[in-house]
Amino acid sequence: MAESKPIRVEICPHGDMEIVLKERDPNTDFLGAAKYILQVSSTQLCTGSTVFRAMLGPNSRFEEAAMLRENKRQQFVEAVDQKPFQLSLGADDHNPTALAAVLYVLHARTETLPKTLPFDALVAVAVVCDYYDCATALRPWDEMWMEPWREHAEEDGFESWLLVSWVFGVQEIFDTLTKKFAVNGYAKGGGFHVGDGRRRSTVPLHDGIPEKIIKALTEQSNRLRDQVVSTYLELYKAYEDIEKCHCQILSGYDICDYRILGILHIELQAEGLLPVASGGPQGMAPAYIARTVVGRLESISKHLRQIHGLCLTKIDECLARLSSIPDAAEPLPLSSFAKGSIIKKDSRSWEDLLSLDDDMAVDE
Repeated sequence: MAESKPIRVEICPHGDMEIVLKERDPNTDFLGAAKYILQVSSTQLCTGSTVFRAMLGPNSRFEEAAMLRENKRQQFVEAVDQKPFQLSLGADDHNPTALAAVLYVLHARTETLPKTLPFDALVAVAVVCDYYDCATALRPWDEMWMEPWREHAEEDGFESWLLVSWVFGVQEIFDTLTKKFAVNGYAKGGGFHVGDGRRRSTVPLHDGIPEKIIKALTEQSNRLRDQVVSTYLELYKAYEDIEKCHCQILSGYDICDYRILGILHIELQAEGLLPVASGGPQGMAPAYIARTVVGRLESISKHLRQIHGLCLTKIDECLARLSSIPDAAEPLPLSSFAKGSIIKKDSRSWEDLLSLDDDMAVDE
């Protein structure tokens, strides 16, 4: 069977190089037949992407840069009929369509780009921009593509908004999601899983999210989990203390305490919250633990309040503390993780277009 010809896309018709996306052999990891050939300009790539600049720039010592310079020398100095320099990449290294979309923007060839993207396509574009460090060069297209999906950022199934907001510097969404995920997630298998805090089921965050963000989320999630655990254990140990009676109706009447302790023990043990192993309950988000314990305590409170309501002071205090813990989560500072510049609502005015930012000013 004859091999199919690769699809050729002239992003820059007279460009000096071609990005060739090739099939990757799953057994050897070697690159084989070409699937796509994207003709581009190395100058445009270096202008918009720090990664391409490091790889192909005039001062680069990478082999690819040396080969590109030699190709140009033969073509323009020696007048040799030379084909464009080819840079081979695995077709599965990136989403080919997302890569092409980014390259179109870098070359100012945006007349054929769609005004809207499916959400999974937006995520794929963010992955490419992260890899080639070119998110800033995509404006304002990134903002246009993100706009229809902003209202869905907190919904189930849109957890990859965290990756998108990090790559493109969307402060408000990054703040909202890092706070939400710290409360409703937990570390698992080197990654981080999130849910809605009401069920045990969770989904993993996109593997493109950097390790330092995963680590920061894990640290905050563990801190909140430890607060929840210490709060309900404090209550449990108070009722476990046989030297002190909490009944405020009959002095020394400890039947209420034993009943509450027994129900607490059975309910918490059934949920895997007792006994507490080193490192706290595993595979549970802080919000899930808090809601589970609150549900059990409210059940106990409802059962005993009509009989010995005055015995429930400690339970009421614990309920109040547990309910407030999720609100104590703080968003991660995007400025500490920002890939590029953070989107600001106040853009530069027409009069200020030629003025330099403070960090760009130079001495005369």
